[in-house]
Amino acid sequence: MELSAELTAAVWWSTILLIKLATFGMIVGFTRSKRGVTPNPEDAAALTGGKPELVKTTDAVVERRRSRVSVRVIMELTAELSAAIWWSTILLLKLATFGLLVAPARMKRKVFANPEDSSFHGAKPEDVKLNDEVVERRRRAHLNDMENIIPFIGLLFMYALSGAGTACCVTLVAQIFTAARVGHTVAYIGSVRQPARALTFFTGVLCNLYLGGKVLLHMF
Repeated sequence: MELSAELTAAVWWSTILLIKLATFGMIVGFTRSKRGVTPNPEDAAALTGGKPELVKTTDAVVERRRSRVSVRVIMELTAELSAAIWWSTILLLKLATFGLLVAPARMKRKVFANPEDSSFHGAKPEDVKLNDEVVERRRRAHLNDMENIIPFIGLLFMYALSGAGTACCVTLVAQIFTAARVGHTVAYIGSVRQPARALTFFTGVLCNLYLGGKVLLHMF
């Protein structure tokens, strides 16, 4: 029931906004007719009774209603979403290709979690190991990425969609977070001395907290 209530509210207000967007053309069309402004020759002939030369193709009032209220808002939102989509794709590619770091280490060190994998690569099932330090370190780095990147992407889209920040802010936060996650992976796999890994980890956490806090403050 709680989910239904949330979806009902989302559907209600989305419908209101879509109705506003869908009917805005009526306001623009009425203004065009009243002021004799149209970009199309066939419309001009209809408006003037066969005298299209009397019709204007540009008008400040019409352009204000057409551009500033609809197109400009959509373009601004698109800029923020474009930034969110770009950096989310980069992070998801990092997450999706992390297995390429784990799998070679398993094969090189003959460390397999499943007996069928060991026999396929020429090792005996009884030789299967589950606690190789190199492989486990890479696997833990992968798990840490999943625990941090997935929430970040969700918060980044909420941040972009809610209007809590500009496209520049979306890009900046995403750049900081991406650099932190790359640094965390390098520090983890390379066994870099602390506090290097801790600093990169908490930088990512702060990015998540910042996005979540900004969205909540903006919405409420």
